[in-house]
Amino acid sequence: VYAGLAYDQEFAGKAKATPNTVAARYSIDAPDASGGTGVGEIGFTGEKGGFKVDLGVQGYSGQVNGVTGSMRLRFLF
Repeated sequence: VYAGLAYDQEFAGKAKATPNTVAARYSIDAPDASGGTGVGEIGFTGEKGGFKVDLGVQGYSGQVNGVTGSMRLRFLF
C-alpha cells in the first residue's frame, strides 16, 4: 500500500491559440491556469505468480479539481 501528498503551483500559466480556417471566425479566449492545486494519492501494488498489479487513485483540489485512477497489470518472465 502506498500514499502520497503533493502541491503544484503554476505561477504564470498562459496558453495561446492560433486559429485555423474554421476557428478564424470565432473569438478564442486564452485560458489562465495560474494558481495552486493539492494532490492526494493512494494505491496498492502486489505480485503473485509472475503477475504484478498496481492500482491507484489520485484526487486534485484547487485550481484543478478532479479524480483520476490507474491500473497496471504486468506479467514478468
